[in-house]
Amino acid sequence: MGIQFLREMNRRAGLYEVPLSHTDKVFFKRLMDYAKEYGVKSEKGYKIHLSLKEISIVLNWSFRNVQYNMERLEQAHCLIREDVGREMRGKKVTIIEYGFYKESEEIENAEI
Repeated sequence: MGIQFLREMNRRAGLYEVPLSHTDKVFFKRLMDYAKEYGVKSEKGYKIHLSLKEISIVLNWSFRNVQYNMERLEQAHCLIREDVGREMRGKKVTIIEYGFYKESEEIENAEI
């Protein structure tokens, strides 16, 4: 992936006044890669239907850090967390918007 996601992260973090650390950015990049490979395309972006615990396992990231990073990224509007149904308390879907992938998708398409 190119630097599009960093530009967009920094823009949103500044807009919503959320300082993002290097660790937040590394986590987000890994989450983006996972979402693109295993997520489901939707009208907003790539969706992944994983709990925070499951994200921690698939990304090999500590659960405590997943909680912290996800909260910061949601505050910066870098990702969207939506409730799934009313019966399953705490179940959410994570959406990463296509705008974060734009530059890398253009490069991939040009190489084909």
